[in-house]
Amino acid sequence: MSLLRKLQSSNALYNRQPFTMVSWRFLLPGQNRAVQLQRKVFLGAWPHLPRWQWALIGLYNWLSWVLFFAWKMSYHRLKGRRTAYRTYPCELPLWRQVFDLLSLIIPHGIPPRYYYMYGLWRKPHSQLMQYIYSNTAENWHAVFAAGVSSETIDLLWDKHAFTKKMAEAGIATVPTLALLPRGWKVRQEQLFQGRSLFLKPQTARNSVGCMPLYYDDENGLYCLLTERGRRLEREEAIRGELDRRLQDYDYLVQPMLQNHPQIASLCATKRLVTLRLVCGAVDDKPEAMFALLEVPYSDAARACYCMNLELASGKLFSRHPDQSGDYRQLIDRLEGKVLPFWQEAVDLCLEAHALVPDLPVSGWDVAVTPDGPCLLEGNLQWDVEKQQLIMDAPALDGDLFSTYGKVVRTGC
Repeated sequence: MSLLRKLQSSNALYNRQPFTMVSWRFLLPGQNRAVQLQRKVFLGAWPHLPRWQWALIGLYNWLSWVLFFAWKMSYHRLKGRRTAYRTYPCELPLWRQVFDLLSLIIPHGIPPRYYYMYGLWRKPHSQLMQYIYSNTAENWHAVFAAGVSSETIDLLWDKHAFTKKMAEAGIATVPTLALLPRGWKVRQEQLFQGRSLFLKPQTARNSVGCMPLYYDDENGLYCLLTERGRRLEREEAIRGELDRRLQDYDYLVQPMLQNHPQIASLCATKRLVTLRLVCGAVDDKPEAMFALLEVPYSDAARACYCMNLELASGKLFSRHPDQSGDYRQLIDRLEGKVLPFWQEAVDLCLEAHALVPDLPVSGWDVAVTPDGPCLLEGNLQWDVEKQQLIMDAPALDGDLFSTYGKVVRTGC
């Protein structure tokens, strides 16, 4: 029963894709550092389990993939179904697509969705090992965070403690107006303060449970927008929704930040535009590696377009292969614009990263307000898939490669 619980906790009985890359190149000596990194993730997965249990999970996961799920997923992709993940359709003949998919799923354990998502048919074969594939991301981040202290992990996980520590260090961050503990019944004055507020769980990830509470100055009415796009306008319904959420999480009540006027003029919604800056230790010093700007296009929680930023200048540009429709219109509005307070935002993230020196890589979220940049949070498991999509290049092709490569060299 103990083993069954461990298998279930690792999702090994339910996951349809490989947890890590499983490549024949892992068996060969003298491989490049990208292969060494992928092999380290493969060998370091599920570190809490004895080696025989690790092997059992890996064998089950690999056999279920090779014998069933790989073929099912490939069939659906080739039939043109489930196309939501394609950046744009592949124009290669069917026989070539079949051949390419087989060369990914059998020798390397790469799911077929990434062939279309990242346009791998356009990329040199040597880049396959330089991508961090999302089905492996959880183990990837866990392996390379093995040397991170529990204090740092707790700090990034606990948003209230995070904002407190950053504020004590003089780093601009979002103040906490109230901390509502789990099981609490929210009071009228904690929510309806005559201003807009932002409500977010103290420990949730990926914006789960985050809700803006808008206040209309003209008519004195409130509107709560849930992450699924529901709008609640009656005060009783708003309080009831938050009471329900408080059964699962502690909640932070924070002031609603405003976009810088130069940014707000380019947006079609009042939602906050977020800068994601990925920083890592290069030669034992934190440096900015790459950045993207998430620009909301509707009130839905994750309805965002993304733009690249030049690290040297803060100038917006796009490498995303989708150049049509609404995305083209976004590019026309933002291409070539310089993000206000860019250098200040970079310095803010580097100062924050210096406070957690044991952290190899982190994705920092920043809001650019009329008064300057404001640090929102740090993410140990940052969204590498989105980063690779907008760069149209693998994440391990650059400084990130050097940072993780150092972990391989030192054996950390």
